[in-house]
Amino acid sequence: MISGTAKSESIHEIIRGDEVADELSLNIRMSAALGVYALAPVGKQQTIDWGTIGQGGGIQIIGTSEETVSFGDIVYPGFVYLENLDDTNYIEFGPDSTGMVTLGRLLPGEQCVLRLAPTGVTLIAQANTASCKMRVVCLEAGT
Repeated sequence: MISGTAKSESIHEIIRGDEVADELSLNIRMSAALGVYALAPVGKQQTIDWGTIGQGGGIQIIGTSEETVSFGDIVYPGFVYLENLDDTNYIEFGPDSTGMVTLGRLLPGEQCVLRLAPTGVTLIAQANTASCKMRVVCLEAGT
């Protein structure tokens, strides 16, 4: 999982499918500065074989009770992009294991990219204090 805040970290994440080469390009960069501490930029651009066309998700309203993150008609989830569109509240997310096991937290405006196992994982989320809108983009992984 990769996430960041504009105040102390700079993260640039782009997911795009290349129609000609059957590839997924993932570009991640992170740097941080706080007082005398500085993290030099880390990350890289990676090209990944991607042979199955399919995209699901959208803008989902995440409530203060655990709920399943919707991937639409995606059968085998692969890469998932999550972005908290709220200005005030955070969203926690993680796998469903008879209740949420918190894996991550998205503060207001934060984003992350995950690669899920293509079978057996149900991602759930829960907002803190009040409902939040979350952008969800899921690319089909194939089998």
